[in-house]
Amino acid sequence: MKSLSSLFRLGPGPSSSHTIAPHLAAKRFYALVEKQRPDRFIATFYGSLAYTAIGHGSSKAVSDVFAPFPCQIILDKETKVPHPLTMNFQAFHGECLIKSVTYRSLGGGEISSEEDEGANEKDIYPFSSFEQIKAFLKAENLANLKDFCLRFEDHSIDSYLLSCVKAMFRCVENGLRAEGKIPANSNPRLQLNRVAGDIFSQASSLAHEDGRNFLLMTSYAYAVAESNACGERIVTCPTCGASGVLPAVLYFEHKQRKVPLSRIRDSLYVAGVFGNLVKQNSSIAGSVGGCQAEIGTASSMAAATLCYLHGLSLYQCE
Repeated sequence: MKSLSSLFRLGPGPSSSHTIAPHLAAKRFYALVEKQRPDRFIATFYGSLAYTAIGHGSSKAVSDVFAPFPCQIILDKETKVPHPLTMNFQAFHGECLIKSVTYRSLGGGEISSEEDEGANEKDIYPFSSFEQIKAFLKAENLANLKDFCLRFEDHSIDSYLLSCVKAMFRCVENGLRAEGKIPANSNPRLQLNRVAGDIFSQASSLAHEDGRNFLLMTSYAYAVAESNACGERIVTCPTCGASGVLPAVLYFEHKQRKVPLSRIRDSLYVAGVFGNLVKQNSSIAGSVGGCQAEIGTASSMAAATLCYLHGLSLYQCE
């Protein structure tokens, strides 16, 4: 299994494979050529990316990385490529080509490249099942999944997960305040009103606690989902499409149950292990496993997290 930072990614919505992956690939490419002072770029999308780049905002996700330098977007729908989510970046100084690199989007924001070895993420956990993880916990006398993860993760993972929590909560709060419509390729017939704030107001007016709490969590999930649909910065958990579920539960626990941020952060270790197991053994990509690959995994992660926050055992989390 790969690092938790590969599961929880920060980037622009609405699609982990069509916007976050191109965004991250563009950032990697820019880092490769920055010292050679490029002054313009060409980004070519192939396969599915070529057909959906405009609708998903892939073009903007890439152009924003290269700004203020101009980036020409080419939608190549004719060239046959081995992988349907393939993109190529070229950097120029004047008329001189500095570098050309091809990347593939693998789902969940993960990328790979034969020309940029650093883009290929390595497994850091030598496990593929929860039974193996439980056996390791027992053998090493480890108390919880955070201690387990810290045996394999980089020392910076703690601060990274805290930044993910803060980004999730910022997304909830911004989404609750936002008004107007969700853009849809400039087609007014497809545009929907943002309703998270309205649901929150309705929740706040209810006297019955159960109904109020249900609508509060619904408003939090809508806030993130609508922000994602608008191409705003979100955290994949495990994907963009299901990015509202876990933040809604965590924000509710923090605001209504007064769970401190440090414990909310620690709960991401639990969510991350369960999400990683699905990613390792099946798929978290809707394009591969359908809606349940995304929303089903997100719900499992949120359920395990909630068990942890309420002090239940590892067995109960499982």
